[in-house]
This record gives sequence, structure tokens and C-alpha cells, in this order.
Amino acid sequence: MHKIRAMRWHLTSLALLVVVAMGLLMTGTSGTIAAKESGADGLMREGLQAYQRGAFDKALASWKQAAQSYEQEDKPMEQSRALVAAAQASEAMGQVTQALQQLEVALALAQKSQDKVWTATVQSSLGHAYLAGRQPDAAMSHLTQAMETAPQDATPVIAGIQNNLGLTQVAQKKLPEALASFTDAAKNAEAAGDRPLTVRTRINAGRTALALNQPEAARGWLDKALDGLKDFPPSHEKATDLIQIGLGYHQLRTGMPTNGTALLLRAAGAFVEAGDVSDKIGDVRTRSYADGYLGHLYETERRYDEGLRLTRHWDDCWPIPENWMTPSPPTIVPPMR
Repeated sequence: MHKIRAMRWHLTSLALLVVVAMGLLMTGTSGTIAAKESGADGLMREGLQAYQRGAFDKALASWKQAAQSYEQEDKPMEQSRALVAAAQASEAMGQVTQALQQLEVALALAQKSQDKVWTATVQSSLGHAYLAGRQPDAAMSHLTQAMETAPQDATPVIAGIQNNLGLTQVAQKKLPEALASFTDAAKNAEAAGDRPLTVRTRINAGRTALALNQPEAARGWLDKALDGLKDFPPSHEKATDLIQIGLGYHQLRTGMPTNGTALLLRAAGAFVEAGDVSDKIGDVRTRSYADGYLGHLYETERRYDEGLRLTRHWDDCWPIPENWMTPSPPTIVPPMR
């Protein structure tokens, strides 16, 4: 029962922290990684494939090697993009200091190119990394610069910046402002055809609406996010999005008691699908989280044997540390999915 109580606390502590920024590789950098088959371009493709299955260490190694190759080939823009990708892998592994160092170099290269769209993208990534490092004021400074730098017609980049602004505002406990940022980000991401970012911003909007005691609005956002994931191929990002959606539905049961059974089924379905997706890509860590949250659902329905079995799997893969009551970093995630 100790493990179940720990899981219950973990769920409660995520009410704001897990709006799910998942995925750094996605915020504002969609479409920037080449997928060719040889040399540095091949390393970029290998890194992306590793990242999508949750193998962040392998992704980092490939992208760092790609950045070095691009530097030797005197391709500063490609080097900058590789460094941003490497920083996202570093951040996903909790190596925020390394991520910041990589992004500072990437920003210097971007500024030399005078490419405002890419410069704004890197500034946004820096904001996200500072937020992961629990420095929301520094994050806001970089994100403000990113908004000022981005051309008005750079809709995909602006959507990514707005999403990161929303995450930062949540960390600053400015929830109404965060909901407005996520709403704008969702509109711009949809207009730009960036489907992964559209899903993430809808999840973030839904969980923020939930924190603002707006259950009907939260349900609408989560339903849209779930619908948007239907034909996505298996990936770490999809599995993480499903977990975040499941958490949202589970927490909605308190605000919408008459819909409790339907929301329970939706939450359980999201966790089960997240586990299936994780299995397909060999992502053991995310599978263990999906099992843990599903086990907690069973426990709330007094299905203790099933709940203990699943939460034991979660605990075996990721044992609760002695300081498990320490709050997670103030990033809706990640996280930083």
C-alpha cells in the first residue's frame, strides 16, 4: 500500500507540473532535422529515430557527432540545428547545463546567419531550457526576445514560442495568462499544420483550464487532443501525450462527478494505449509510467490486486527515491515533455 500511496501523491503533485511539455524536439523545431542517408545528415536521421523511441542518450550521441561533422564541413546553419537537437536530448536527460551551453553556441551561429526565423527558434529553445533549470525569469526574457525576433508571418515558430510562454507562466503561477498563451499557440499551430504541436498545446490548455476550475473547457481541450492523436505513428512523443491526456481525464473526475465513469474509461484507455505504443518502440521507461498510472486507476476502483501488480512494475523500473516528496521541476511535462 505504501507504493500506491506514493503513486497517489505523485499524481496529485503533477496537477500543475504535468501539463506536459513533452517534447523538446517538438517545440518550434519541427521539420528542421534532415533525414538523408549519409554523413552528418544520416546522423541527424539516426538521432531523430532514437529520440522518437525515447533513447535520448543515443540521440544525443548522434546529434553531437553530426554537429562536429557540420563544423568540419563549414556548415554553420546545419551545425546550429544539430546543436539545438542535441540540447533537446540533453534536456530530456536532465542535463540542463549542457543543454544551455549547446544552445548558446547554436544561437551565436544563428545570429551570424541573420536568419530571424531560426534565431527566434533557438531563443525559444533557450527559454525552454532555462525553464527546465528552474529559472522562469530568465526563460521569460529569452522568450520575449524570441517573440520580438520572429517575423509576423512565421506562424509555426510563433506557435512554439507561445507554448513555451504558457509553460513559463504556469511556473510563475500566472494561470489565466498561461491559458491565453496556450489558446493562441493551439490556433497558430493548427493554422501552420503542425499537428504534434497542436496536440501538445491542447493538452497544456486543458490541464491549465482544469487548474483554473474550468472542467467543461478542460474536457473540450483534452477531447480535441485525443482526437488529434488517432493516426499518429508510434513514438515516445505520442506515448507521453497519451499519458498526459489520461492524467487530465483522471483529474477531471473530481470536477465532473456525473461523468466519472466515462472519464475513468477514457483515462484507462489512454494509459493502455500509451503502454502499447511504448511497447512498439521499445520504450521501457514510458511503459512503466503508463502501468503505474493505470495501476493507480485500478486502486481507486478498489481493484487492489491489479493495481498493486502494475504499480509494482512502475516501482521496480523506477524506484521511489528517499526524497520522493521533492517537487518536480516547474515545467509542464516533461515534461519537458
